[in-house]
Amino acid sequence: MHGAGLARIFLWHWLRPRPRGAELVYCCDYISLALAPPPIVQHGARLLLRLYFPETQIQKLGPMTLTAFVDGQPLAPETFEKGGSYDFVRDIPACFLDTNLLPISFSFDAYSPRSGADGRDLGAVVLMAALEAK
Repeated sequence: MHGAGLARIFLWHWLRPRPRGAELVYCCDYISLALAPPPIVQHGARLLLRLYFPETQIQKLGPMTLTAFVDGQPLAPETFEKGGSYDFVRDIPACFLDTNLLPISFSFDAYSPRSGADGRDLGAVVLMAALEAK
């Protein structure tokens, strides 16, 4: 993904379900981002979330479904059935993009709860998030 109008964040963060009724903020339980929309949005934008699922996570939990929320509205979910790297891509309608920052949150339906060895709730590893013009 290259070119003008691209907002991109590189990160490495485990993701788990978003608590019901939670505000759109960054915390350790789920992840929410605020991305700047591209300068030209008349045709909408494209959201990309690059993920990595350890095979052991899928073996332990089974298929995992990811849902994104744009300004609180859910986008079509996607289910991941095997370990590996994936791109979660969704089109964002132009009506959401008349803002300086677009809040986007992500949550899974399943996760590994924190254990004594690891104090984090684990879903998948988020490697990158981007918003680009269509």
